[in-house]
Amino acid sequence: MKYQNPFKVSFDITDSNKDKDLFKLRELEIKKKKHEKERQRKLHIYEKNMPKNRNFRELLEDDEDDKLYYQKLKKRNSELILLNQQKRSDRQFGKESLSSFIEKKREMFLLQYSLGVKKDEIKKLEDIIQAEEQKLLEDEKALEEDERKFDAFLRENDDNSVKAIKQAEAETKLKLEKCQEIKKLNQQIMSIRSDMSKNEDLLKDYRRYRQFLESITPESWFEEQEKIYGHSIKYKEKKKTSTESLETPKTNTNTTTTKNSSNNGATSTKRKSTNQNQNYRVKDNKEEEIINEFEEYLNTDDINEPCLLYFTEPKQLLNIFAELEENNLALIQNCQESEESLEILKLQMKESNEKMDKETQQLKQQIEDLNDAISREEEKARQLEEKTIIFNSGGSEGEESQEYLLDELNKKVKDVYKKCIGDNDANLSTLQMLTNVENRLEQLFEMIELMPPDKVEQAEKIKDKERRQRLREEKLGAQISLQEEKVRKSLERARAPIKKKLGKPVAFRSVIPQKVKKQTKETNEIQKDDLDYYW
Repeated sequence: MKYQNPFKVSFDITDSNKDKDLFKLRELEIKKKKHEKERQRKLHIYEKNMPKNRNFRELLEDDEDDKLYYQKLKKRNSELILLNQQKRSDRQFGKESLSSFIEKKREMFLLQYSLGVKKDEIKKLEDIIQAEEQKLLEDEKALEEDERKFDAFLRENDDNSVKAIKQAEAETKLKLEKCQEIKKLNQQIMSIRSDMSKNEDLLKDYRRYRQFLESITPESWFEEQEKIYGHSIKYKEKKKTSTESLETPKTNTNTTTTKNSSNNGATSTKRKSTNQNQNYRVKDNKEEEIINEFEEYLNTDDINEPCLLYFTEPKQLLNIFAELEENNLALIQNCQESEESLEILKLQMKESNEKMDKETQQLKQQIEDLNDAISREEEKARQLEEKTIIFNSGGSEGEESQEYLLDELNKKVKDVYKKCIGDNDANLSTLQMLTNVENRLEQLFEMIELMPPDKVEQAEKIKDKERRQRLREEKLGAQISLQEEKVRKSLERARAPIKKKLGKPVAFRSVIPQKVKKQTKETNEIQKDDLDYYW
């Protein structure tokens, strides 16, 4: 009798039948184990484990490899078997406690619950997988349909592009033919224009010759012809027929031939076609106008007028030329004489203008010199008046102050003389030194006037700059000294002992400020002039 393999599950785990529940099987196995343990307790030592070995041996007999392995197991040492049996006998078997039983039941319940949750989750996942697989199948079908449509669209697009290329080639061929025709027509137009311009030049020359001949013909002949034909046969300039308007605007053939290609977009071709249509319309309108004007010109009376001239032989014209030449020679002589006299008058006018300019410049220079001399004399008179005012102030104190002022003035004059001229070796007086300084100044002024004005202006700028720099430095020095004085005073105030005020401060009665009337001081005109001069 062959035993079944205990490691093989005889039913489906996912089956929900209660009779085949995994947990019930576990309980049955536990009961079997308990029953086996009870039975083993009652057996003798030598009787234990015999059925297990027999069962294991019968299981191994099913396979040849297992038989070999079982034979090897038989040869084990009996001492090891006895030792193992002794170890098993040493184990303590007792009753389970209630807490361990409850804990195991709890674990079993949790395992059962987790298995149920996992089953539900597996089922949900399987449903989701089926739905996703269905969706993937639908998407694949949609992609295949789109691919089929796209291939059809590409085929259609290729067909359309081939048709468009063929049509574009045909259109370009027609366009090139039209452009060639336009070129030929333009060449014809240019040749006609050149012929017209030549004929117009000849016509202008002929008309000019006719006018000249009519200008030298006698008036009596025109009167006779007018009586014969009933109107004057003199040539009159009429309005020019618009032969110039026959010139049609230049067509840009290069742009029409080279720029167009089959690769241009639809928008560019539309724009070009519209522009060309407009150009053709303008050309047609202009051609119609030119044709109408030319017909009007042909219908005019200028073509049908009789071309009558007084001169029939060249001798007549030569005789008139000889008379005109004699008259012209007399006129030329008169013109030459008048030109010579005019040149003489121009030279005289030029000389007189130059003389007048020189005289005016000399007079202006004299006026400037006189004005300078007057200003110098006025300055001297003013200085003398100041000196007289100073000397006329009376009293002994006035005399001392005058002497002091004279000494100071002498010192300053000496300093100026030393800087301008040199040392006073001859012991000159103050007046002599002043006169020498004035003479030196006049010489310097004359030298400045002779010098170029650019250099003078540059030197004045440099001196003004130095003067401003000096004033700036003096101002800065004054500010520094003032600041030092303020610092010194503040230090003195800080170091001074503090004065303690004792008692109550005295309170004075408030005084209403009085209104002060402004008194106008009358001054003489001389004093005003002096103040204006100094300040």
